[in-house]
Amino acid sequence: MLERLEIGTPGLKTLVTSRVELNGVNWSYRVQQLSMNDAMDLFRHHALLRAPCSEQKKLAEQIVNGCKFHPLALKLIGASLKKAALSKWRTTAKNLQGKGEFFNNLKEIFWPLKTSLDSLEEPVERECFMDISSFPDNKRIRAAALMDMWVHTRGQDEGGAYDILKKLADRHLIELFMRTRDETVDLDERFNDLFIAQHDLLSELAVYVSKEEKSNTRLIINEGETFLDLVKGKHVISQAQIVSINTGENINFEWPDVPFPLVEVLILNFSSSSYCLPPFLNCMENLKVLIIANHNIAAAVLNGLLPSGSLKSLRAVRLEKISLPISCTLMEPFNGVQKLSMILCKVDEVLEI
Repeated sequence: MLERLEIGTPGLKTLVTSRVELNGVNWSYRVQQLSMNDAMDLFRHHALLRAPCSEQKKLAEQIVNGCKFHPLALKLIGASLKKAALSKWRTTAKNLQGKGEFFNNLKEIFWPLKTSLDSLEEPVERECFMDISSFPDNKRIRAAALMDMWVHTRGQDEGGAYDILKKLADRHLIELFMRTRDETVDLDERFNDLFIAQHDLLSELAVYVSKEEKSNTRLIINEGETFLDLVKGKHVISQAQIVSINTGENINFEWPDVPFPLVEVLILNFSSSSYCLPPFLNCMENLKVLIIANHNIAAAVLNGLLPSGSLKSLRAVRLEKISLPISCTLMEPFNGVQKLSMILCKVDEVLEI
């Protein structure tokens, strides 16, 4: 893997960061654990701890120790406790006690990160956080795509969906950023320029929590995984409400002929010049949101368009970097669609709607 990073240009150096020790590198530096003073400073900053009482000081030390001095955990736990009652500080400190030494693997750090989810008082906020794991890691996510999901599957309006985004950002569970800084445009127009980034550990946390809670409502299939092995269990097929399939550059992906009776959101991510829609899409009678995102440089030709009368429950369609011939009957299956978003798409001729 490291060999692929060797460009061979004289004077050019490559810096690689990793949580595990790498072989074949010329020189390495192991980042040291934060000192107690530095960890306390970081925690106090995010907890807005200005003039703590004696008990709060003691609890802060217990929480910092419980976070294993990990910067991300300190940041999340601190943000979850700002302006919180002392009783919540006690509960957090207690929950973080006795969870082992400084983490040797990802599961060790998941515990304090998972504890930070307790700051989300409403169950819908926790579900929305978990929904973010349905999108590919290390890629920016359009806020409008998530908001489409939450409007049609989480009972939110656009204002409520945006408030959830802001709360997740305030807890440092996500980062919100905009392509433009023009504050004069209306909020609705700025959604298209609003993006989400998430630390990969938090994305892994959502997957970890789903497996721990044995939740089968989300099915995430990444490049290189065997589709049939993942869906051969009937309980997965029958309970999945959100299905996300990331095929990368694999244009020869074999779609199985399987039903997903409860699926409300289907997210298809790929990176190629052409793409064929899965045949089981025709049978998703409860599908409300369809997101097809191409991460290739050029727009991809979309094949296997749906027959007229399909997907009567569909309400939102989002297409990114897709090439559509004017002769296609794209709109016929989507008579009930309330929102059609086409981002960087290509149409042969002017599309009349």
